[in-house]
Amino acid sequence: MVISIASQKGGTGKTSTTISLAAGLAHRGKKVLLIDIDSQANSSKVLLPNYVALRKEDTLYVTILEKKALPIRSTSISNLDIVPAHILLSHTDVELTTAIDHREERLKNKLDSVKGKYDYILIDCPPALSWLTINAFTASDQVLVNTRPVRFPPCAAGASPTIYTRAFGSPHPGTGLPQYSSPRYIRRFSNATFSRNSTSRGHFVHVIIV
Repeated sequence: MVISIASQKGGTGKTSTTISLAAGLAHRGKKVLLIDIDSQANSSKVLLPNYVALRKEDTLYVTILEKKALPIRSTSISNLDIVPAHILLSHTDVELTTAIDHREERLKNKLDSVKGKYDYILIDCPPALSWLTINAFTASDQVLVNTRPVRFPPCAAGASPTIYTRAFGSPHPGTGLPQYSSPRYIRRFSNATFSRNSTSRGHFVHVIIV
């Protein structure tokens, strides 16, 4: 299963959630691949002690910008591999705006050849609805949208389902639509109200913190 952890708002815990889920699943014996598609590369810096020595050719840059194979690296955590990010991924929107190939599928095309080796693939998305995020959504089976129970993060999260639906179109029938979580208030989920709204492609699952 491929899961993107996403939100247009920064500071909602996307990277912390991705790393925690990846490490937890790996400790349970699941084979996990974490793809860091955020140019800030925070997941990469946490999981790769030698990250500063990596060149752009050793990172996701070559997959998104040069259409090469995923540069998968081992981490110090058993069962957990990572595809590291690079600051030059920030050039993606400029480069892909004029691309004439299926630019939204560059990650998916390379991921399809290796995802059978993993039980779970988690994608740490940037805090923007950019070409990087669209690539992540196109490659995903599920999207987990991080938010916080304050005014601005839920407003930002509201745009994600629109982009998600556009990214999936017809190639992904039956795909689950975004689920929402608030990692900073996870202990309060026992008091949460859940609502499920049907759509033609699946369900949006909303978590309302009370």
